[in-house]
Amino acid sequence: MLRLDKERRVGRTMRFAGILLVVAAAISAAAGCATSDGIGGEGGAGSGGFGALGTGGQGALGGFGASDSGTGGLGGSGATGGFGATGGGGGSGGVPPGNGQLGSSCGSCSSGLTCIAPNSGAWNGQGPANGYCTLECASSTDCAGVDPTAECVSFDGTKGYCLKGCTVGSAFGPGKCHGRTDVGCNIFLRNETTGACGANNTCPSGQLCGSDSQCHPVFNACSPLCAINADCPSGFTCNPGTGLCSAASPTGKDMGQSCTAQTGECKGLCISISGGTNRFCSQTCVVGVPNACGWAGPGTKGDFLCSLIFDAASVAGDVGACGMLCDCNAQCPTGFICQADAAIESNALRKGSCSPGTSGGLTSC
Repeated sequence: MLRLDKERRVGRTMRFAGILLVVAAAISAAAGCATSDGIGGEGGAGSGGFGALGTGGQGALGGFGASDSGTGGLGGSGATGGFGATGGGGGSGGVPPGNGQLGSSCGSCSSGLTCIAPNSGAWNGQGPANGYCTLECASSTDCAGVDPTAECVSFDGTKGYCLKGCTVGSAFGPGKCHGRTDVGCNIFLRNETTGACGANNTCPSGQLCGSDSQCHPVFNACSPLCAINADCPSGFTCNPGTGLCSAASPTGKDMGQSCTAQTGECKGLCISISGGTNRFCSQTCVVGVPNACGWAGPGTKGDFLCSLIFDAASVAGDVGACGMLCDCNAQCPTGFICQADAAIESNALRKGSCSPGTSGGLTSC
C-alpha cells in the first residue's frame, strides 16, 4: 500500500502549458498498495500559448515555454502505509461490485462501494470534495474486481482505498475520471525503487526520481482535488496542501509568497520553476476546469493560472500546479520577473506570468 505524504516529493521538471479550457456543457457530474503521493514538481518557464476552446469539451494544448531544462523538486512517494480491510467481492450474477462507478461522486455509488463523504474525515481527518465512491483495500488486487485499472492508496498509512485508474494525456470526458472537475488524473510513485537517479534526476522510462534520489515506478490514478472553499461543505475549507476538504483551516504562507522549504512553510506546496532556484508557494490543480487556482475563466482577471504541468502530454483533466500572473516585476516573488504574454493579457487580464530571472521583464506597472 502506498501512502499520500507530502513530506516526500519527486524531482520533476514542469512545463508551461498556457490556458486549457473545458466547455462546461461537456462536464459530467501492483500487487502492493500505492502511495497516495501525487507528483509535485518544478515548472518550466515560458510564454506558452492559450488553448483554443474546443467544441468537443476541451481546449487544445498551448505551446510550451522555452526554458524547461532545470531539475525538479516536488512530487513524491510516501512511506509504506498500514493495511486496511479487504474490499468487497463480486456482486450477484457475475457483475462486479460498483458496476463501473469507482471514483464517481457519492450520488452515483453503486452496491459494493462505499461513499467517502467530504465531511467524513476518513482520509487522514479530511474528505474528498463531493465524495468519492470506493472500497477499502489491502493491496491493488483487492480493487481488481471493481476496476482492473484501480490502485490501492492510503491517505494516512493505516487503511487503503481503491482509486480509479486513468491515463495522463487522454481526452477529458466521461471516460477519464468520470469527467469530474474535482478529480484529476495524477501521477503517483510506487514504494519500490529500482536504483539511484541519474544526472539531472533522470530515470528509465516509466519511472521518476524521488526525493530519496532513487528511481520509482509510477502509475496514474484519479485523485480528488478541490479548487476553492465552495467545493467543500459548510464549515470545511479546501486544504491546498492535500486537495481535500478539512474542518481545520490550513496554516502557512499563501499562494504567491516566497518560500524556501518544500514542506511545512506553505499552506500548499513550495515549488521552484526550471531555470531558477527561488521558490514560491503554490498548490496542485486540475488543468482546464472552472475555478482552478481561483481563475473564473476568459474575460475575468486572474492572479493564478493552472499553467504548470508535470508531463508534456498533459491535457484538460490532468493534475498540474498554479503559476503566478502579474503586471510588473514588483508583483512577483524574489528571483522572478514578470514575463509579458499577450494571450494572458487578453484572456486573464494580466500582462504576463512570473518566471525565473533577475533582469528584464516588465519594470513598470
